[in-house]
Amino acid sequence: MNKTTFLLIAVLALCLAGCSSNNSTSSFKATGNTEAEYVYYTNCYFNSGNFTDSVKVTDGKFTIEDSIIGGAGSVAIATDGTNLWLFVTNDGDIQLLEDSKVGGSETNIELQKFFDELDTKQEDADRETLARDFMARHNGDAAAAAALIYLQENVSAKFLKKLFGSCSNEVQEYVGKVISEEYLNSADIQEATSEGKTFVDFEATYDGKTQKLSDYVGKGKFVLVDFWASWCGPCRGEIPNIKSVFEKYGGENFTVVGVATWDKPEDTMNAIGEEGISYPQIINAQTAGSDAYGIVGIPEIILFSPDGIILRRGLRGENIEIAVKEALGIQ
Repeated sequence: MNKTTFLLIAVLALCLAGCSSNNSTSSFKATGNTEAEYVYYTNCYFNSGNFTDSVKVTDGKFTIEDSIIGGAGSVAIATDGTNLWLFVTNDGDIQLLEDSKVGGSETNIELQKFFDELDTKQEDADRETLARDFMARHNGDAAAAAALIYLQENVSAKFLKKLFGSCSNEVQEYVGKVISEEYLNSADIQEATSEGKTFVDFEATYDGKTQKLSDYVGKGKFVLVDFWASWCGPCRGEIPNIKSVFEKYGGENFTVVGVATWDKPEDTMNAIGEEGISYPQIINAQTAGSDAYGIVGIPEIILFSPDGIILRRGLRGENIEIAVKEALGIQ
């Protein structure tokens, strides 16, 4: 899943580190509509403590007014329990719209356009080009801080580390409070398991049986491995694509394996039944696979060669079948 929403809600419940105010007396105003009774918010994503405050919804409308932290700290979050808004507070009135989108101020319009465009890109190279261009324009301001938060589940840790390093010291100071050094260092693991490298083995035990990735990979077949979880919407969204390639091409030369990641085994088993999945699964992998491959967001779909070489990482959508056909030499 693009776990940004999940992570942001967690941070709203208990934000990770404090902001230093610039003692500014200026304020922002954010307005929106919701059917909820309250909207909870913090005027600084990097604040310590529980929810900074809440506002009551009246006749389906709400207004948040609070002080501006200033600089790269001017990144706010708010939620009505359904929507999760990530926005910048330092340049005018803000509109909190349906489907967690933001608008109103110039910076938030540009930021939302970036988020929307990023979500349409399926190839890593396309997402990286878009992110590089955006960050070149904003590497010292709050938009950069907001973008880095969003990007952590949309680009590799290796690439994110480069973007992080290109930002101003202030941006790095704030963002470093919520994107851990451990996360950024997962770039080294991703590099060691990048395309062209030999697979790294791991194992998981469920119901008294231990399975290894090497039970499937490196055994003379092309193998598509899907790191997924039952709770992950985007993971479930890719399952029809994966089932399709398994049904079309599965056999002597190709197979598919699912790796249940960060998930309760009982939930995984229920999802397998609901989705009608027939290809094999490594159940209860938890962090074993993600640690081995530096995975920070799921789904992560990897194609391996018959001798265990990593051919493709980060496959999504129609590119799954394209990669499989190319590997199998099918026109």
